[in-house]
Amino acid sequence: MMKRSSGLTHVVLFTLHSGVTTRDERAMHAAAISAGHHLHIEQIQTWSCGWDCSGREDAADFVVVSTFATLDDFAVFQSHPDHQRGKDAWAKIATWMVADITGDDDASRECRQGGIHAVSDGIPCTVE
Repeated sequence: MMKRSSGLTHVVLFTLHSGVTTRDERAMHAAAISAGHHLHIEQIQTWSCGWDCSGREDAADFVVVSTFATLDDFAVFQSHPDHQRGKDAWAKIATWMVADITGDDDASRECRQGGIHAVSDGIPCTVE
């Protein structure tokens, strides 16, 4: 398999279920798992996450922004057991929306063909 060479930015916005607060032990546990992904998954190039501080009604509660050097690195991250553990923890307490972007049209085309959901230059390229 040819190594894919274009990077990817991965953004996830979590919204807690009604009745779940940021001080809920389950929410703190899920956030702690997410905060540690970069320590367990070497394919992560950059990692930033945290609770929303704006207090706006239309804001998500927790956000993750990460980058990956290659689409292959992102694919490894997606299936990594530590990432799956985080997804399982969040699934019990929140819903989330994801956007994956790359500024490279060729990479976006390859991303679509590979079944990875991405957006390039603001143009959605979701594959079912």
